[in-house]
Amino acid sequence: MRLTGIENENEYFPRDFFADSLKEIISESSRREEVKKSIDRLQTFSKQFRTEYREMQRDNTREKRRELTRKVIEALGYTYQREGTSVDEEGLIPTISTIHDTKGRDAIWIVECPDCRVDEPAHPLSLTFKKEQFLDGDVLNAILDKPMEDLLGGIFQLGHPPEYVFVVNAEQLVVTRRHKWSERAVLRFNFKEVFEDENTVAATACFASRETLQPNTGIPLSVQLEEEAQRKTNAVTSSLKETVRDAIEKLGQEVLDVTNGKYPRGHTKNGQPIDGEELTRECLRYMYRLLFLFYAEAKPELGVLNLKNPVYRLGYSLETLRTYESKRLVTGKERKGTFLWQSLQKVLELAFTGTIGRTSHKLAFRLNPINFSLLDPLSTPILTRVKLRNAAVQEIIRLLSLKQDRKGTGRISYAHLGIGQLGAVYETLISFTGFIASTDLIEVKQLKGKDKTLDKIIEDNDEYLDEQEDTVSKPVEQKLVPKDLLAPSYFVPLCRAAEFGNKRIVCDGKQPRIYKKGTFIYRLAGRDREKAAAYYTPEPLARLLVKHTLLERCKNLKANEILELKILEPAMGSAAFLVETVNQLADLYLERKQEEVDQTIPQTDYTNERQKVRTFIADRNCFGVDLNPIATELGAISLWLNSLHDGDFSPWFGDQLHGGNSLLGARHATYPPESLVKRGNGSWLKKAPPPRNELRT
Repeated sequence: MRLTGIENENEYFPRDFFADSLKEIISESSRREEVKKSIDRLQTFSKQFRTEYREMQRDNTREKRRELTRKVIEALGYTYQREGTSVDEEGLIPTISTIHDTKGRDAIWIVECPDCRVDEPAHPLSLTFKKEQFLDGDVLNAILDKPMEDLLGGIFQLGHPPEYVFVVNAEQLVVTRRHKWSERAVLRFNFKEVFEDENTVAATACFASRETLQPNTGIPLSVQLEEEAQRKTNAVTSSLKETVRDAIEKLGQEVLDVTNGKYPRGHTKNGQPIDGEELTRECLRYMYRLLFLFYAEAKPELGVLNLKNPVYRLGYSLETLRTYESKRLVTGKERKGTFLWQSLQKVLELAFTGTIGRTSHKLAFRLNPINFSLLDPLSTPILTRVKLRNAAVQEIIRLLSLKQDRKGTGRISYAHLGIGQLGAVYETLISFTGFIASTDLIEVKQLKGKDKTLDKIIEDNDEYLDEQEDTVSKPVEQKLVPKDLLAPSYFVPLCRAAEFGNKRIVCDGKQPRIYKKGTFIYRLAGRDREKAAAYYTPEPLARLLVKHTLLERCKNLKANEILELKILEPAMGSAAFLVETVNQLADLYLERKQEEVDQTIPQTDYTNERQKVRTFIADRNCFGVDLNPIATELGAISLWLNSLHDGDFSPWFGDQLHGGNSLLGARHATYPPESLVKRGNGSWLKKAPPPRNELRT
């Protein structure tokens, strides 16, 4: 839904939610009596506005402009009343309406924006007030030397601050909220364009009217909008956890099918049976690559992969490959061909190197290379040497592109995801275990409480079940499978099926689900997860823990002292706590620095300045360790994505994030056997052990 005349600056609402979800929400909300009333009132006023705006352009007097401003405010449901409102010790600002909540506290301040040129309206927050805006008795205490963007921080820190502040004149309205101003997030309305479109008028009523922000009874629509935005994000995350797991299983099985379970030609183990653990690592790594590319393409503001460039969009992008997800592959040639796989490999090569094939000064298309080991082809020696068939690759793309919900099948929107949500998907998958079945298996469910039968089988088959126990089944038969994706179930040999009742065996229809020998299985390793304490901290909890830690640690620090703090996450996973700490420290630094130098960063520049501070902190002060070497690479990408900004510099974390055991002080580094017998400079005594990359052959 395109809303001409409304700017969602610095993501007051999530960008994709603002663009795609509002039509449905506005349609549903308009059925509520109070919302319908506000929409009808504003739409009735739209004709009058267009007429009076043309008259104002011909007769641009202060009285005419103030009169039109009054009518706009009243059309939004507010009572117009000019007065001077105190901003603590600063002085007075010209408000034209003050709304209280049901407990009598200030809820909304509507501030009169200074006049500006009609043909070139400036951003309302950047203008300073004029004497003519104040009542005669308030002029002596009027604030005339500071624009609203300099004052909003102080307003929201008052003892009893308003929840919302509006800044309005005859052309524009800016709406911001207390918890959103720290990121300089605002909604800006251009009335000339707003009142030309019915959908935009309805949206304006939902965002800014009296009935939707401060209703006499019930939950404000604004709260419901934010909850819906969060629900959309959580839905995408939950959907991805399941579909990505299925995609990894599909990828691993296709590799086994095209190679007959043997390492491919060109591999150092050519002809030997593929190791299940190594295949799991490569499939997991490859899926992370695809998730990263989907995410980067959905977030053009990151400047990593730009779909606006027609060469990339039409020639290389994953977005173009997603158009093949529903194409029916009819002939054997279409199903067994490798076009889709080769296209994926080209995209990944372009992302990693910035070019395709040999470089040349005459090259027509080039990207900034993303030199993370996660994208390095050398780290997936099996997948680099195989050619997978279109039918399987199409299914993988479909799994990563589509979701199922109550309303049917729809596209997965990666733009809904933040760094935290992407990290939640990453770490869920790290907790899973992949293996190749060495005999025919069935899947069984554990009974509630102590399950002596299953425990006895596990004890009798410790060696066989070492890798294969405690895994979750794919949810095919909903009534037989736990709804929780992370609820454990178990694989046992088919030959022992008689020891279990029919209700305990997972079935497809009436027949037991059998995993044939040689099948690749990728499921949650429940007991391994418990032993390793590998649990992802939800973003809201991480935010709360970091907030209260920093409140105490940074209580008396000056701005520059904040930049000297070192941050260590000893079990970092995908760096959820590092990312959250970087974000909160950056916000705290900017807040205190602006106070110390008595300057305010312009609202239009704030996001880029904040990203620069995030980059500085991440590059200089962040350190992390994790037992899983893949986790450290995911953490590096999370920190990198979180700190991207306009500029040439990108942080590098090679010396700061390491795989190892932070409790024992051990790291993933080993001496090669040949160094143990050498003497002189080649001896192991002369140098530190090189890092052991478990992901390369």
